[in-house]
Amino acid sequence: MSGEDSDSRTISVVFNPVSGLGAGRVALRDLTDRLSAFGMPYQVTETGGPGDGAAVARAADPEHCRAILIIGGDGTINDVMNGPVPRGVPIGLIPFGTGNVLSTALRLPRSPAELVDAVRGKRTRQIDLVERDGRRFASVAGIGFDAYVVEELSRHRSGNIRKWSYAVPILRAMARYRFPAIRVRVDSRTIGENFGMVILGNVWNYGGILRVAPRARPDDGLIDVCIFGGRKRTDLLRYAAALPFGLHLAYPDVRYLRGKEVLVEATEGGEIPVELDGDPGGTLPARFRVLPLEATLLVA
Repeated sequence: MSGEDSDSRTISVVFNPVSGLGAGRVALRDLTDRLSAFGMPYQVTETGGPGDGAAVARAADPEHCRAILIIGGDGTINDVMNGPVPRGVPIGLIPFGTGNVLSTALRLPRSPAELVDAVRGKRTRQIDLVERDGRRFASVAGIGFDAYVVEELSRHRSGNIRKWSYAVPILRAMARYRFPAIRVRVDSRTIGENFGMVILGNVWNYGGILRVAPRARPDDGLIDVCIFGGRKRTDLLRYAAALPFGLHLAYPDVRYLRGKEVLVEATEGGEIPVELDGDPGGTLPARFRVLPLEATLLVA
């Protein structure tokens, strides 16, 4: 590292202390050391819960804030994006979450060194966001079984979430979820009203490994909608076996569409859960609309 940086604007660092066990704090020290070495002013905010990252974003001013750098996972970056982040302020992420969906899909910087280089080199990419009733997400939204799993995990969560943390919630959901019927409209066209589960994708992957929306591009101004018609546990197992390879699209009871606005409703009433970027997102009905090129990300 050599040469001081000439941009005097402050860099806001958002750090989720429960991310990555102890590795997240090591990355924070590495990041701040590198920023100091280049004479880049920064301010660290350690999050204590939902809304802390959004508060940092709301306070960001392009004239005084050079970038918002996040050490955390998809939930932390979602919180920041719901500030919302003012246009002109890029967002950087060092992934220390469970799924790291956005980082995997877009090949974002994976180390403090790469992230600082991206800031100095002004390497950015604009992506779409999707909004549901004022709340935004960058990666995926789920309606039905997967959202029920997220609710179960959130209800019983204590401490860090690892991939195996989902095992018990999945088993609970398999035993309790009844797969109520779901109605879907895409760009004012009714697709059907007897579906079991719906995934909306702004990026191709889900959970870091599942190719739920393999045709999704985060900068095309469209929402990719994958609709699963099956409403039995055996259907779910069939989908699960195919999803890592994107083979679910060959099933006759799976529909794949794209649009700018999606309305999802419960066909027969009752509460059907929604999740946004892996966090609980309320219940149906839900109207989603794309926000073209709304966010600017720092890229490797």
